Amino acid sequence: MPNLIKVVAAGDVDSGKSTLIGRFLYESRSLPNGLVEDIEEECERLGRNFEFAYLLDSFDEERKNELTVDTTQSFCKSGKNSGILFIDVPGHRELLKNMLSGASYADTAVLTIAINKPIREQTKRHAFILKFLGINKIITVINKMDLSGFDRNDFLRIKEQVRVSLEKLGIESCAYIPVSASNGDNLLRRSKNTPWYHGKTLKETISGIRIKKRKESLRFLIQDIYDIAGESVAAGIIISGGLKIKNRVFVLPDKKEVQVKTIRYSGKKVSSATAPLAAGITIKDTFSLRRGQVLSGSRMPPVVKEISGRIICTEDIELNSDLYIRCAMQEEKVKITRINHLWDTSDLSPKNPPLKKNDLAEITLSFNRGIVMEKYNFSDLLGRFVLVDNRDRIAAIGGAV
Repeated sequence: MPNLIKVVAAGDVDSGKSTLIGRFLYESRSLPNGLVEDIEEECERLGRNFEFAYLLDSFDEERKNELTVDTTQSFCKSGKNSGILFIDVPGHRELLKNMLSGASYADTAVLTIAINKPIREQTKRHAFILKFLGINKIITVINKMDLSGFDRNDFLRIKEQVRVSLEKLGIESCAYIPVSASNGDNLLRRSKNTPWYHGKTLKETISGIRIKKRKESLRFLIQDIYDIAGESVAAGIIISGGLKIKNRVFVLPDKKEVQVKTIRYSGKKVSSATAPLAAGITIKDTFSLRRGQVLSGSRMPPVVKEISGRIICTEDIELNSDLYIRCAMQEEKVKITRINHLWDTSDLSPKNPPLKKNDLAEITLSFNRGIVMEKYNFSDLLGRFVLVDNRDRIAAIGGAV
């Protein structure tokens, strides 16, 4: 889809962000047939009133406890050639890893604030993480306006509180929208309850965002090698650029130049393939391809032995301990050799080492061998990574900067 906007919904646990997405999907007729009826029956069984948030909550545990424990993705079409992918993430500090992984591939964010509560530490933490991930412009929704009788002065008071807090973090909000998510005010249609508000609805604001398309060189990530009719076929994903038969491409990190012999797609041989597409290729050269390699055009991504990255720790980590990095299909040994900056997520204050669970950090990573990586804000697949310890536990999630 030419203009698909990926939007992460962030905010405190009771700010109403799941309700906001649920009502948005309902108003835009983007829900599967029968889902509302199924949820109504479930609510009756649990003895609860119907909530639009339940449309997003995929697990029984979430409906029973009325909280989001996992990330949920929901798509709705916003125009002929455009759409919105909502990513709902948890609000609890204990589920920060889920929030980070959900937000890591978003184009923009909707920060939801409840009108009846001041901006909380968790909201500031979410905003900090958005900034941490390179999402500098966000949309602020001031929700539950019905609780204040849609009072303009209450809206302006909370708006100013949020503006000051975001400014301290270096974040700009491109819009402040008064909303009642449960009633649908200012989501898809301008509300009669806010005649004093002259801005755009949430749908208009999101639909007005345009993602810059880069003319990128070929990036083909090799997932596996198969023997098909006596030929060694490298199967993988073209994430940018394109391939044609007889093209000469570079195999990274080896920097070996090879020529494409055949291209396979959906079981058939084709003359060319372009991103985004899963395909298989064979090469004319005797050079052996393997999982984890990256095929590139002449504008090659960096092959590095040291990078700076930003991480959130999911476990305690000792400096210079043996870890593995997983980036796209690549896996290599790695060590954190330096901590450049370290923040405590409880209050976002700078702190001293060591790296503890839930800490945010900017670190230097050193590899045993060269690995193909690009900056996160240029390529989310080749810029995003996880660090894994010797027991195969995820120790950190992060991105190259």
